[in-house]
Amino acid sequence: MNKVIPIFAQKSGVSAVLSLSSAGNMKLRDSDEDSATIKNQKTFLSDTGIDYEDFVYAHVAHGEEVAVIDKNSPRELRSVDALITRTKGVFVGVTVADCFPVYFYDLHARVCGVAHAGWRGTVKGIIPHTVEKMVEIGAKKENIFVEFGPGISQANFEFHYAEMIKEFGPYSQDRYIDAGSSLDKITIDLQAILSDQLEKIDVPLKNIQYCKECTFADEKFFSARRHHGDSHDAMLAVIGMKDTSR
Repeated sequence: MNKVIPIFAQKSGVSAVLSLSSAGNMKLRDSDEDSATIKNQKTFLSDTGIDYEDFVYAHVAHGEEVAVIDKNSPRELRSVDALITRTKGVFVGVTVADCFPVYFYDLHARVCGVAHAGWRGTVKGIIPHTVEKMVEIGAKKENIFVEFGPGISQANFEFHYAEMIKEFGPYSQDRYIDAGSSLDKITIDLQAILSDQLEKIDVPLKNIQYCKECTFADEKFFSARRHHGDSHDAMLAVIGMKDTSR
């Protein structure tokens, strides 16, 4: 059974993947289950050619914090929703389950990263913040390629209209809402919001690869909404650049 989706398959020099539910839960919860989760992480990373000792994991918090990672960084970080690196041989990862994994790579500057973009992080600007942090360490916006992994589709991302007005603020716009929505149930295109954010900060639209697969609808993915809770099992989104000098 397939346990992985490759990302940036056409880009040389970078290795990026997303685990599937068949690879097991990847989300650490500070519980007795974590030893089994770490075993899942180790197995998955090994199967994709990544050494667990080279891996840095973020405990996501649905926020806007972005961390720059190198060989001296801690193996685990708290309350961070995006990790970027320009260090070859270092691999960074976040977990997702309906939230979008968003991957970034500047081929010329050799900077890459991955972000956890749920609706809360989207509203807070996690994606623009990730791009800006990449620019700080040498990337150029016109050279950054972005690829969305699977997340919850608009058809299954439901809100009450009043809740959207309260939570989404400036993104409470008709352009992000399905035309067939009602006040009691609207469906929101989160990927469209993220795309507009990238366009606004001058990342070329031709550099963005979208994803049509829905984590809620397809059980090969973990889905928090399908299981009625944020604490449910999650997939691992990983990116890094191989160190060929080893």
